[in-house]
Amino acid sequence: MKKTKRKASNLWGIAAVVLLFGSLSLLLYPTVSKVINQQKANHVISEFNEAVEKIEQTKATETSKGEVSVSNKTDVDGSKIIIQNTDYSLTPQDIEALYRDSKSYNDSLKKRQIFDNNDFSLSALNLTDYGIYCGVYGYITIPDINLQMPILLGSSNQNMAVGVTHLYQTSLPTGGKDTNCVISGHTGFTGRTFFDDIPNLQTGSIITVTTFFGTLDYEVSDIKKIDITETNDLFIEKGKDKLTLLTCADGGDRRWQVSCIRKNQSH
Repeated sequence: MKKTKRKASNLWGIAAVVLLFGSLSLLLYPTVSKVINQQKANHVISEFNEAVEKIEQTKATETSKGEVSVSNKTDVDGSKIIIQNTDYSLTPQDIEALYRDSKSYNDSLKKRQIFDNNDFSLSALNLTDYGIYCGVYGYITIPDINLQMPILLGSSNQNMAVGVTHLYQTSLPTGGKDTNCVISGHTGFTGRTFFDDIPNLQTGSIITVTTFFGTLDYEVSDIKKIDITETNDLFIEKGKDKLTLLTCADGGDRRWQVSCIRKNQSH
């Protein structure tokens, strides 16, 4: 009888410990998940910055010596490659073409901009055409919520699982008047809590977007919840250089929208 009581007591003790650790895991999961996601993002961003740095070095070399000496590897046509790995195989000419085509895409939106939920997973450009195989167009930095995430083109499920995404049929982040770049990211999604904290931003918070072409600084002008069918603020506003962030609210029934205006806009 005593042994039976002792066994029952031990089982209750084990159950209590398991329950305690289970509760702690649930409490700590969001924090741990954010740390892991940020570490992964930091690695992707580090690779991106390395590619940008080598491109800048090559431009400087071409200007001063009239040749490319950063990489000893050559493409099939004999042109020098900046960085050669699973993510990038770039030349300055690739980046010039990417910038030119990005501007052309933005110009096309000024003439005709239509939102269709079925199109949101599409990519504005095929980055592999420019030697970019990881899908990363740049990255967003939000110091007030300690966030830095890669930006991928197209809000597909695959891209949304990796980072934040550029919404098709909105401006690519090249800067300039008559642009509105919309960036979307998961909130409260298991293991994907990229934009959980954007409702905590304040008017005046600074958000930067870094691409192969440089860094753009934006200032938060408005934060609000909207219906999932609302698209008015996603359209280009004449004469404005805007950035808009979107994420889910109320379990997906609504959305958080953060509107931003380019700082010191001059062109």
